[in-house]
Amino acid sequence: MSEQNNPAKEDYLQKPWVILSGVIAVLVIFAAVYCIWHSSVKGSVNVKLSDVDKSTVTFLLTDTSKTTSDSIKVLKAVNYILSSIPPADSTASRKFKNEYSALTVNAFINSIPTIAVTTHSFFWLEGDRKYLEVIFWAVFGVLASLLFVASECMRKNEFKPEELPVYWAKLFYAPLITLIIVFSYKIITSSGEVKFDNTSIEIIIFSFVLGFFSGRAIELLNKIKDVILPGKAGGKEEAEGKTILAGTVDFSDDVKKLLPDIDRAKLKVVLTPVTDREHPVEKETDSDGVFFFPPVNEGVYDVDVSKKINDGVYSASIKNKKITKDKPVVLASLLLQKEKEET
Repeated sequence: MSEQNNPAKEDYLQKPWVILSGVIAVLVIFAAVYCIWHSSVKGSVNVKLSDVDKSTVTFLLTDTSKTTSDSIKVLKAVNYILSSIPPADSTASRKFKNEYSALTVNAFINSIPTIAVTTHSFFWLEGDRKYLEVIFWAVFGVLASLLFVASECMRKNEFKPEELPVYWAKLFYAPLITLIIVFSYKIITSSGEVKFDNTSIEIIIFSFVLGFFSGRAIELLNKIKDVILPGKAGGKEEAEGKTILAGTVDFSDDVKKLLPDIDRAKLKVVLTPVTDREHPVEKETDSDGVFFFPPVNEGVYDVDVSKKINDGVYSASIKNKKITKDKPVVLASLLLQKEKEET
């Protein structure tokens, strides 16, 4: 018998502890590749001034104790910043000097909140390599999620081998989704949903969270879709000619006396169009017996609810209820009573 058709081997590979060990092995290998690559290829990051640095730079620019020209004050401020935050290389240092040395004192003071120096970092947070960093941390998030899910399934004894392809697929689609969301961060911030600096350490946290909660990442992608390809505003067009139907279900006083602890939760309410009885709609009540149907077409409906309890069936109904568009319908309590047994 070939290995491909060996049921024993397939069963072994689907054991939860084997899957957990496989995820750990992949995570260790991936982390090793990440660390080795980052050790050999140095990264960079934009670092803004601390509050102390801002105060010192402001003092240097506004110092009136000596008769110093504005150009000297600016030069002192530039040199102080570069000594406090060492640039990543000579190119970054030269670029910073060229950008700020020509400013006036007032212009320099106004730019202090936004000043940033490109300095060394273990992470790749500048240039095109920052998108590789996004992919790395999205995969780390997926692997952490797989570890969590696998360990929880083992603890609860709820492991389902048939769901494995779904989890492994996340390793491929989660990084792609994360990249698209990062590319679209301006759209996200303009819609007021998420805000992050796409050149700082925050992008690593953002990428890891999107990888770990890849389902939520898809929801965020849907929000971007709504911004780029807006659909029908608020669903108003879809609800045109429809109305809302709600109500409550309760038990009659006689039933409550016999069954004082009876629960009104999860009672099945069936809404049936009189003209189309083959397509009823069902909803369940909450703990207070309240039920709610989304906008339904105007027409005539039967509303039925029933529950089997111990010695019999308890039911209530409203027949031929007319529903008119754009006018919400709230039904008074449907009182469940015990059905009479046929003799």
